[in-house]
Amino acid sequence: MRYALILVSVIVSGASLLADDADDHFPPAAVQGKWEGQARITVDWTTLKQLPVSLTIDENGSVTGKVGDAALVDGKIERGVGPIMRAIGITRLYVITADLNDPIIAAEQISRENVFIPVDPVNDQLIGDIKTSGSRKGYKADMALSATDMVLNHPGAAHSPATQPGAGDGGK
Repeated sequence: MRYALILVSVIVSGASLLADDADDHFPPAAVQGKWEGQARITVDWTTLKQLPVSLTIDENGSVTGKVGDAALVDGKIERGVGPIMRAIGITRLYVITADLNDPIIAAEQISRENVFIPVDPVNDQLIGDIKTSGSRKGYKADMALSATDMVLNHPGAAHSPATQPGAGDGGK
């Protein structure tokens, strides 16, 4: 019975989240604008340990900018998974996807075809992670590049301390 109540609670919460979101403009103002920051590279095969990120999210959902040295091409922001999964903490609220034309780390000749950036707006910041196309195993030239603890701020704006675990500590 207890599990049934929990399930009903999650479904009702998810339905209320869906109802609240139905009339909202997408993308919401909380994610629009120019964002800059960095993410901690989690793979062990790069010399670079922090990946610079600059994004501009337009009111129509298009996203431009750079991840590392690579310019985003055909970037867009979309909703993450549905409200029920969100209510139980499964994923980030939004996902940015884009193709990459340039090397993501030019000095190391690391190029990837596309990038996937799940993000949440928290305390006037965007927090999230970065994953590029590529395999999980194999050679450096083929493997996905991953970065975590991404914290992005509006340039020049005062902001709260980083809210993601490990963020702001230089990846130590």
